[in-house]
Amino acid sequence: IILLVMFLSTAAPGLRNPSLLYLALFSIAVGLWILGESKTMQFFIGNEYLVAKLSYYALLIMPLPFTLYLDSAYQRHTPAYPTFFFWLFTANLAVCIVLELTGTAYFFTTLISIHLMLLALIIVTIAALLFETIRYHNRDAFIQLIGLCILGLSGALELITMWSSSYNLVSKFFRMGILLYVAYIGIATFRRLLTLARESREAE
Repeated sequence: IILLVMFLSTAAPGLRNPSLLYLALFSIAVGLWILGESKTMQFFIGNEYLVAKLSYYALLIMPLPFTLYLDSAYQRHTPAYPTFFFWLFTANLAVCIVLELTGTAYFFTTLISIHLMLLALIIVTIAALLFETIRYHNRDAFIQLIGLCILGLSGALELITMWSSSYNLVSKFFRMGILLYVAYIGIATFRRLLTLARESREAE
């Protein structure tokens, strides 16, 4: 909600940058996922299955605004990999919904697909950001790289705890990492927009 307010406050001619909007939508999906993973929703709804499905579908939707954000966050000299991943995650969402509705596969059994695709996205994005930072000294890419390292580290710890059957720690590392990522990138993106606004006024 805070990021949406920040986006609306800068939604003026010359300042309309969709990256803040995409980040806000990503944050909302993250919030729904965290709610689904917490015991608070189970207390209010009382149906553990519905809460689990909320968390699952939020996890499936989460990468969509995230890939759109990556596509608009910095000037890129690499192929349009965020667009490729956007459609890949969209197809995965559609397939998982069809499998769930037809009873072919329940959502728990398809979690591996979203985990592997998220891991691939993080690896490819880190490689692209390293290339931009080293080759073109792209400051915006460097900022994104720091944020993604935070997200990647928390994601790796999350996978380790899940695969080692440490279920009492599942989601805790990723929740902490993703909140830090959103806070860091949100502030960095807003400051970038303010800088662009100041440069635009000076140019006039």
